[in-house]
Amino acid sequence: MKTTRAARRFRALAGAVAGTMLGAAVAVMPGTAAHAASCYGGAVGWNSSASHDNVMLPNAITGPNRWTTTSRCGDINFWVDGGTGTFNADVRVCFDRTGCQGSWKQFGTGDAEKWKVIATDVRDGTKFRIEINYRFVPQGGRRYGGKVAF
Repeated sequence: MKTTRAARRFRALAGAVAGTMLGAAVAVMPGTAAHAASCYGGAVGWNSSASHDNVMLPNAITGPNRWTTTSRCGDINFWVDGGTGTFNADVRVCFDRTGCQGSWKQFGTGDAEKWKVIATDVRDGTKFRIEINYRFVPQGGRRYGGKVAF
């Protein structure tokens, strides 16, 4: 059976459309490089001084008193800048509606300059803060900073 020119064109076009749609879906799927770039690219900065009292981020002095999750990330991710000294602290997320998580994520030597997920599968539009419990406060204090992607 002979294939007509129109049938060949239709198959080629259908293949191209399917390939384009598949490529677009892969580009935004969680776990892909494009998704990570979109998520982390919208990160906001944070700064804090080591303290014997727990610290809540963000604070009203430096900006909004709550962050609100977006569609960029499905999780809340925390980053500690290198060069600020060892960040020996526990971190957890506190949600406006349900309160603070029961478990803390530990940070210590080797955790600087790496993204760490501190809350998973968070709905878009969720208001939250981050609580930091410093396990070690250096003599004279120390200032820390980093990013939060959500």
